[in-house]
Amino acid sequence: MRKSMTLAVILMANMLTTTGCGILGGKPATLRNTVTPERSTPTSVHVLSLQQRTKLALQPTLYERVQVVTADGKPVTLNVQVQPLIFFSPALGGQQLFQALSQAKPAHSPVLIATGFMPNETKAQDVADTETLLKQYHITWPVYYVFGNPFGSLISGVPDTYVWRNGHVWHIPGTLSSPSEWNQALS
Repeated sequence: MRKSMTLAVILMANMLTTTGCGILGGKPATLRNTVTPERSTPTSVHVLSLQQRTKLALQPTLYERVQVVTADGKPVTLNVQVQPLIFFSPALGGQQLFQALSQAKPAHSPVLIATGFMPNETKAQDVADTETLLKQYHITWPVYYVFGNPFGSLISGVPDTYVWRNGHVWHIPGTLSSPSEWNQALS
């Protein structure tokens, strides 16, 4: 009881102090805008090129036997040596990814792997959402699913692309911004 009372007092004092209305904080400091048009500078965003982003995969053998399922739940094993693998999430940036991919004409058609679904939806709803997104952008490449959590064990985020080139598995994290970059990545 005494520990919880002490903790409550500390939390209350901290809250009052940080809001500027507590016994320790006194009156809150007057806020003033110190940014003027003469002193502000535009922020530039540096986007890494395809070459700067492409790295050797840390665990290349994982991508030679990727366990996925079809829309109707049948297990399939994919191999990056056969086709490039693009992991994506319909709910997390899928539209941005497919805007550029829908205009690309890659030399090697990729396999799409949908994952990163919202936890409150059913597998049937996840499949329907994925198919709707693919139809919206006229994407006809094969699509498979990973309904479990592949983050950290198989992929670092979405989208994540893995390609086989010169005897190595290469990892391209994130989305590429133009169809020409996708053509280059999937060549």
